[in-house]
Amino acid sequence: MDSSPRAFGLLGPGRAATWVALALRARGWRAAAVAGRRAGSASLERAVALLGAPAVDTAGVGRGVDLLALGTPHPANAPAALAAAPGLRR
Repeated sequence: MDSSPRAFGLLGPGRAATWVALALRARGWRAAAVAGRRAGSASLERAVALLGAPAVDTAGVGRGVDLLALGTPHPANAPAALAAAPGLRR
């Protein structure tokens, strides 16, 4: 059995989603990547610093993760999830 921590990606690193991501880390999950709407935005940089995960583009945030935490505005959920889904572990 694989004993490595389960990995998650955070897409949409606003305040609420970043707190959820921090709670996942506290429960043993590993933050693998963070993606936001704009590279270099304050919320993206804050989440990267807090989680210790690299900033990536939307297509890369799902690469090799077990869980994708979505913090995008409701109308953007489906397009964002579809863009990130190809990299998710099955």
